[in-house]
Amino acid sequence: MKKVLLKTAVTMLCFTFMSNALALSTCGAGNYDARYLIPGPGEKGYDSALAKKARRYDRQYHVFNASAMGAGVDVSVPLSHTADRLLIERFLRENDGWDFTRFSGGKKASDVISGWSKTAGLYAGVGIAADAFRYAVLRDQGADCKETEIARKHLLAALDTLHLAFSIPGKPGVVARGFLKKTLPGDAKSLKPMPLKDESGRPLPLKKNNGVWRKDFSGKYPDYYWEDSISRDMMLGWAVASAASAEVIMKDPAFPESVKKRLRADAATVCAEMRKVRPSGYDLEFPDADGRTTFFGHLNENNLDGVYTPNLNNGFYAVMALGIYAAFDYASGDASNDDYLYKTLIASRKLPMIAAKKMKFVDLGTKSNFSNYNMAFTSAWLAIRYVKDAKAREQLITALKKQLYHRPGAARQP
Repeated sequence: MKKVLLKTAVTMLCFTFMSNALALSTCGAGNYDARYLIPGPGEKGYDSALAKKARRYDRQYHVFNASAMGAGVDVSVPLSHTADRLLIERFLRENDGWDFTRFSGGKKASDVISGWSKTAGLYAGVGIAADAFRYAVLRDQGADCKETEIARKHLLAALDTLHLAFSIPGKPGVVARGFLKKTLPGDAKSLKPMPLKDESGRPLPLKKNNGVWRKDFSGKYPDYYWEDSISRDMMLGWAVASAASAEVIMKDPAFPESVKKRLRADAATVCAEMRKVRPSGYDLEFPDADGRTTFFGHLNENNLDGVYTPNLNNGFYAVMALGIYAAFDYASGDASNDDYLYKTLIASRKLPMIAAKKMKFVDLGTKSNFSNYNMAFTSAWLAIRYVKDAKAREQLITALKKQLYHRPGAARQP
């Protein structure tokens, strides 16, 4: 997972400083006018050693970690399997291609990997975003045609995985926390899916928790189990993936219109569910397949871990709500989703101002949960990138600087 996050961070930095305009460079030409924070091959300061290292990460990710389900998962090769471990290392260090079977003399990735873990939204999502950014950089820099096409195919496979997260629960707007192919060796062997209800019709588990395994409810993925009760961090990952992919593919004729339409539709269903007022009397909750709100599925600014307090003004949830909703709004491409963002969340409820002045429950000194920092920074990045209101963006930048990055008077600084 650490390498997935590192690969994403590098490609995100490269992509952030690109123009939003689609650059239709001719593949193989290697000519481009854009300038990147991390210099590309056509720029002064290009670091070929860093590029080679990043490429090894991409090759490891796709040849091994993402090979089974189209997105990154943790895989295991026991220490006792010395020949398999050496073969993997030799492939990554001595070879520069993508064909492990050819290099190994017939062995596939599944022959040397002994165990597969689940994939989950935060980690799979940022990996998908990295695939989108990597393809875009290769495309826009006129990189080698074969390499650009490989990156395009990787992104297409990742987009299929992204759609699985939105569709396997069987209800529009319900999103999987994670999933695992039941035929893979490893963690899948111990999974036992739980039905949605008991014999009396009560939802299971009786007390909502942070995720149980379910069978496929869509009828499209009989080989998969999925984990329910999506949390804020996992939804954030799918939001990053959706917006990044939409930004890259929507004006690119190399991607089928059916894939673009599917991505827009999935994002729109999440927007619709976030706008709904739930039995709690509040909106910005994530629904689950059993009809209840997920365990960590609250983003309303008056909530803290499932407990509502009127006028709480939780700036942490405010910035997450803005980032996640703005990302899905952008990915949906549907202007009808804008009113809720700009009129309700920004103009009426003033979430950017709450984020700028009352970023509660992130900086807790030595008790800080650094996952909260990860969620807050990533949500702020999404909001600043996809919210179009200038004043709101200024307030979000203030939140980033004063509430997260540099805390005036605080004893501990990031």
